[in-house]
Amino acid sequence: MRLAALVVGLFCVGSTALAEEAAAEGGYLPKEHDIEVLLEAPPVLNTWSPFGGSVGRGFGLLAGNATVVGFGLNGGIGYCLTDLIEIGGSVAIDVYNAGAGGNSATNFTFGLAPMVKLNLGHQLNMGPRFNPFVQTGITFGFLSAPNTSGALFAFEVEPGVEFMVTPRWGFNAYLPLGVLYNGAASQAFFLMGLQYGMIGYF
Repeated sequence: MRLAALVVGLFCVGSTALAEEAAAEGGYLPKEHDIEVLLEAPPVLNTWSPFGGSVGRGFGLLAGNATVVGFGLNGGIGYCLTDLIEIGGSVAIDVYNAGAGGNSATNFTFGLAPMVKLNLGHQLNMGPRFNPFVQTGITFGFLSAPNTSGALFAFEVEPGVEFMVTPRWGFNAYLPLGVLYNGAASQAFFLMGLQYGMIGYF
């Protein structure tokens, strides 16, 4: 009983401290002039195309039962022009291995993506810690694969939500939906996936 009371007491003290910090910082939601730093992890579901194309990060499946295993180093920065509108950009460096039927190949991609983001937490009022958002951008990149290479261009619209653990940092998850043009294959593909990461506002 004493242990339970101690745990409850510590939780209450911690919650009160976070609430006081949030009040001192002006709340949990992004505000005008805030700077956002994003550290994106590989997506839970690999961004993929039912027509056989892929942006290779994380783990996933391609058409034809091909498997994908990859490593990605992705991050970005944004600036809040207002409580609603944010502009910024991100960079992605990805190495992944894709294969099927006993054959595999290692691929490398590099991309830059300017973005515009709408932070909807103040408008939708889903709670003090939740910030629904929609971001969109155009990705310019380069793909290198065995015996071929070429440019990558993608346009995506990404609805998602942020959960703020403290007024300064939290986590996000969103759904990349868009179209990719793979210059190495001279083909266009539909993209979709589930991505997540850590965020900070300063």
